[in-house]
Amino acid sequence: MDDLRDKLSGQRNWLEQILLKIPGFQGYLEKEHRREADHLLRQHLAGRLAEAKRRLNERILMLTNTGNLAWLQRLNPAANLLEKLEGRVRFARHGYSGFFDAAKVGTAELARLYAFDASLLREVDELVDQIAALAAGSGNESAFALEVEALQTRLRALDARLDERDAAVEGRKTS
Repeated sequence: MDDLRDKLSGQRNWLEQILLKIPGFQGYLEKEHRREADHLLRQHLAGRLAEAKRRLNERILMLTNTGNLAWLQRLNPAANLLEKLEGRVRFARHGYSGFFDAAKVGTAELARLYAFDASLLREVDELVDQIAALAAGSGNESAFALEVEALQTRLRALDARLDERDAAVEGRKTS
């Protein structure tokens, strides 16, 4: 995925081109483009997580249809956490700071948020691949249990990374 900030900068309309001649407006516009790029990136991430959720639900349906309830119980916690993660990414705070907000989000912070969100792309893509591999499971219950535990470990790690992002937006330190 190309850097969305470059694409947004290249799509300026005629009014923005005129306004760029006003001193100070360019910085404001660039900051807005950074916010928009981060928002688009997070929506893409949420879409990928929705794809992962769809694949996991297919696996759950397959287990339900085959009456394999013991295996199904192993997947439910992972499915619940995946649902939570998708919502966290889709509705994450996006670095907006109004005039009267106590915690101001500046240009450098927005750039770090974008870089952080971009780094999540690889992790989410690996998660989708991991779930696809799980869907092609072998039929061995102990191997399946290990795969599900590895999936839950990855989901918990992603949840912890999102805690770091929330802390960064709120301007607080993580432990």
